[in-house]
Amino acid sequence: MVFLPQRIPQLTHLNSNLGTEFVTIYVGKEQKEYIVHKQVICNTADYFSKAFTGAFQERVGVMHLPEETSDAFGLFVHWLYKGEVPLIHTQNYLERLFKLYVFAEKLCLVELANRTMNRIRRICGCNPKAETKASMVSYAFQNTFTDSPIREWALQDYVRHLDKSKFSGIPTGKDSDGLRLLCRENDDIFQDYLNLLRNLGPGKQVPNARFGDSGKVDDSSCKFHRHKMNEACHVQETQAPVFISWVSSSELF
Repeated sequence: MVFLPQRIPQLTHLNSNLGTEFVTIYVGKEQKEYIVHKQVICNTADYFSKAFTGAFQERVGVMHLPEETSDAFGLFVHWLYKGEVPLIHTQNYLERLFKLYVFAEKLCLVELANRTMNRIRRICGCNPKAETKASMVSYAFQNTFTDSPIREWALQDYVRHLDKSKFSGIPTGKDSDGLRLLCRENDDIFQDYLNLLRNLGPGKQVPNARFGDSGKVDDSSCKFHRHKMNEACHVQETQAPVFISWVSSSELF
């Protein structure tokens, strides 16, 4: 896939002057190719600005990101030009959003991370079949720091749905095996799980991370966001929730 900016129909959140220089970025082991405006990507993240304008070899306009995924980078480029994180109600897309969040946090793109978190909560809040899998929890913990909001959200949502009748967070049967494997591979998961249960108290339910404080799907909630001290939340979604049919897997987008 070659991402050509000139094919994008609208660039509503960008200035008309995009510059005339382009850079090429090869992503993942498959080296998927993306061609983007140099000025746009350098203005967005210090990581790219330092690479493409500094003394690094990327100054020639070519970068390789073998450790990243095209699942995340493709969505990043979409946000780069369109200023939005698409809303698609599928399990595959939900898992892509986890990767996008990790990528955004790695590059210190706080707004993108916050917007991605809102999309994750919207999709899960609108679709009971949406699943935070053990593999998604593991990915979040393996690729973020201890204070990452995605860790808290993923573990809370995963644990809550281990017991779908009482939402106690106490697994039974095969779910016990899955949780045990998770805790074995990552000490942070084990510690955070214990802390979650301790803070609940006896007979209490694990909080529903999918909904806002009002108990409804709420994209404007700042919960699970990062913000600088005294900074107003810049992520405010105004559209009403749209409940549509859930698709278990899809090649959309």
